[in-house]
Amino acid sequence: MTVSSGSTPYALPSGGCFRLVSCPHYLGEIIIYAGFFLTCLAIEKLVAANSSSKTQPPLSSPSSPVFWILDPNGWVNPRPFLALVWVVVNLVLAAEATQKWYRSAFGDKYPKSRKALIPGIF
Repeated sequence: MTVSSGSTPYALPSGGCFRLVSCPHYLGEIIIYAGFFLTCLAIEKLVAANSSSKTQPPLSSPSSPVFWILDPNGWVNPRPFLALVWVVVNLVLAAEATQKWYRSAFGDKYPKSRKALIPGIF
């Protein structure tokens, strides 16, 4: 199924994960960033566990102590978490907008059961 907007034809994605969601590539990117966050968290925990001092963040530059937070087990860098939050918020909003566009462009031909980002949920 294709529709035209001016001189550009658009095709309805189908097959694979597109049977379940409109933006499986966005979901994949969120999973990648979640893995990145968990990897960074594990590395930070290992570095903190091997650090001889709990008073100064390991591997930090003196000019940026504000980017480190103290949790009960030592210092943790929140930047990977903030990156994950940014990516999730950005891609959730983009998936919702993409879903609305597909529904308006393809009308009744767009599968009603297809979710925007998470199969069966959103």
